[in-house]
Amino acid sequence: MLIIELHRKSKPFAVLVSYETIGNLYSILYQDRYLLCIEMDRKQIRWFNDNIYLFKITFENNNGKVYEYKKFRKKTNHALRHNFLVRNQIIKSEYI
Repeated sequence: MLIIELHRKSKPFAVLVSYETIGNLYSILYQDRYLLCIEMDRKQIRWFNDNIYLFKITFENNNGKVYEYKKFRKKTNHALRHNFLVRNQIIKSEYI
């Protein structure tokens, strides 16, 4: 399982929980040369909920929450995060 492997290697990553109309959607955001966002399966969700004390809530609103592990935001560089947001069409090409 990806989440356990990231935890064992002490790599920084984030878990995104978005509130959808059909339920909650859990995704892992981690760096492997570039940022990747992968949807979690039920075993990984169960591990995350059992070990939620390892994570810190860094952002929360009506659409969802972001949980960080090992200071993910501080350890990923700004340009990499910006390119991820542009590539996934979350923002336009202007610089943040």
